[in-house]
Amino acid sequence: APERTMLGQSQAYELEAELASSECDWKFIVQTTQVAPGVVRTPLGPLIYADGWDAYPAARQRLLEAIAQPRVPNVVCLGGDVHRHVAAALRLDPNDPASPVIASEIVTTSISSQGLSELLTSWMKRSNPDLLHVRSDERGYVLLDVTPQQITCEFRATAHPVRADSRLRTQARYAIDRGVLGPRKL
Repeated sequence: APERTMLGQSQAYELEAELASSECDWKFIVQTTQVAPGVVRTPLGPLIYADGWDAYPAARQRLLEAIAQPRVPNVVCLGGDVHRHVAAALRLDPNDPASPVIASEIVTTSISSQGLSELLTSWMKRSNPDLLHVRSDERGYVLLDVTPQQITCEFRATAHPVRADSRLRTQARYAIDRGVLGPRKL
């Protein structure tokens, strides 16, 4: 139903107004899931995560339209609680290569809870071309280095989070440049 909201009507309007009036170098939308589509297309049909933006496509579209306004540059969505590291380009029309990239998204994995299987993760990546980096096989966190001109993202992870001798490593690094939309791999 198009009237369903992820944030609630008043919070969605407040976010839109704050984005439009902000004079900050970077505008962060910090929320508890992933904005970029994460639908997994399987031979039996699509799998949709019902607790995220995929279950609210009209609400996601309204959010993306608010971000796409010319007066709302340098937006980065930060998320978590989906048990995977993600770097994504957010398009006005998700997964449409002809649609402009309007923002970047960085999602951190869980510290110890397991993610999707590698098979489902590979299907997710194939189903959603705007997901530039997707890893759900390791646990960890994200480091962000924020300057006025650039955000550098380092995905830190380990395959064995409960072992005392486990070591974190850099899984991937991405940069988001001010005025350039979408993350780029370093």
